[in-house]
Amino acid sequence: MDKNVIVSLKGFQYVRSDEETKPVEIMMPGVYYHKNGQHYVVFDEVEEGLSGKTHSVLKFTEDRLLVRRSGTIEVEMLFEKEKRTCASYHTPFGMMNLQIAATSFRLEENENRIDYRVGYALTVEDDVTADCEVEIRIESRHGGEFHLTDSQSER
Repeated sequence: MDKNVIVSLKGFQYVRSDEETKPVEIMMPGVYYHKNGQHYVVFDEVEEGLSGKTHSVLKFTEDRLLVRRSGTIEVEMLFEKEKRTCASYHTPFGMMNLQIAATSFRLEENENRIDYRVGYALTVEDDVTADCEVEIRIESRHGGEFHLTDSQSER
């Protein structure tokens, strides 16, 4: 896998009600490396409607994901199978307390692409609970299927 990659994150949230939610998807350039049996992806995001950037680092294995974000949004979230973890999610609009219980992991990798999917239960402020999934696709910029528009390349 090349060091320079395109990162696609797609989040699905299944709130325990009749409301149907649409997936949220973002795509941006990033840097990938593999060290000591762990995958790392580093990228910056510009949050829509906000000034500033959020620097993100994803560190993962077959059954563990650590997400560190700093800047406009600040959080460290740990996803480990059969463990409940807590996180404080800081945004410009305030802070939320999260509880995360990872339920499934799926890692598929080949020469030019990694697909990683994590299922989890999310509780916000001990109240709202949703079943969620995040799909992470990391693909070499050269030889991959993804193509960024000019505005996405500038991020």
